[in-house]
Amino acid sequence: VWSRTWVEERGRPTFTTELEVERGRVSRLTVTVTDPLRRGLVWPQQLRVALGYESEVREIATYASEASVVVADAEGMPEPLFVLPNGAGLGYGLFILDRASREYLLDHIEAIADPLTRGSAWVTLWDNVLESYVDAGAFLDAAGRALAAETDEQNLQRVLAYTIQAFWAHLAADERARRAPALETMLWAGVGRASTRSAKAAWFAAFRDLALTPASLASIGRCGGGTIG
Repeated sequence: VWSRTWVEERGRPTFTTELEVERGRVSRLTVTVTDPLRRGLVWPQQLRVALGYESEVREIATYASEASVVVADAEGMPEPLFVLPNGAGLGYGLFILDRASREYLLDHIEAIADPLTRGSAWVTLWDNVLESYVDAGAFLDAAGRALAAETDEQNLQRVLAYTIQAFWAHLAADERARRAPALETMLWAGVGRASTRSAKAAWFAAFRDLALTPASLASIGRCGGGTIG
């Protein structure tokens, strides 16, 4: 059954979480997996559910082998600021964030100290944009704020790519025109701030791919038609 689900069947599972809290402590944390094609399939896999706090992220190893799994080790822990069901980024599926976690991550994602957890949070937020659980404009607000603080180059390149996709594929033309000047300014500042050649190239490529205003298009022309040294 395991191999048939993973190898022979199409689609991917959808994961959701439900957090119950009593007196500031977790009374129950449940991970639920559903088959979007309604075949009742389960994709058994190891997850590391991350609970985020102001000064740390605690990961709990969880084996999602049934349609609903209680994360027993979470019971009694302080109420977290967010729950990230794919904390280590190893799980396969669509991980839908609960409302409180979405809102916290959109407002504070750069505060996550661990680059791997932060990267997983970005991937999860982006998947939630694609599935219309997160507004593309809210995602761009988060990216525009957080990119300046991003120290991991892999995360930087990933979020810059998401920024370009969100701008061109998920905004109406009038909103693109409204947002373009601030985003262009943010990206050009990144070019000047980058400490490595590869980071500078990533910032400039994003600036070039997003440029919409005449001033930014002119700046690209002065840089030799889209390259930077």
